[in-house]
Amino acid sequence: MQIDIVQTWPLAAHILLAVLVSDFIRWFHHFLRHKVILFWYFHTVHHSQRDMNLLTDLRVHPVERLIEAAVSFIPFLSLRTDIALASFGGWYLFGTWYARFYHSNIKTNLGVLHYLMVTPQSHRIHHSREKEHADKNLAPYSVSGPIS
Repeated sequence: MQIDIVQTWPLAAHILLAVLVSDFIRWFHHFLRHKVILFWYFHTVHHSQRDMNLLTDLRVHPVERLIEAAVSFIPFLSLRTDIALASFGGWYLFGTWYARFYHSNIKTNLGVLHYLMVTPQSHRIHHSREKEHADKNLAPYSVSGPIS
């Protein structure tokens, strides 16, 4: 699907739009993994890790990772194939290492950037098993299932 006004934009703006839409799709996919019980069962593999560290983001069910990669690629389909593959590859590589950063057990909130970006400090709340942290940062379920 093409949007005529977007076709007049420079290539960098096309790529930026694809990145922003992809980021929203990844967020929404993550939201669904917490809200839809069937998806939550797959996502519990990730939330089963007790201690946050650089490798926590690697603890993911393979089906969940495959679906995330597939749906987050969709916005890049509006670009030329060579540009789509290169820009998605760069975005996915950045996202992979950024997720490792905010899952790591370091104390930083990124200063004013914490208003725009996930930080290790805020993401620990997302992974918390404490009942008072439920429904904070898209964490409506405990590791054992939905909290009533």
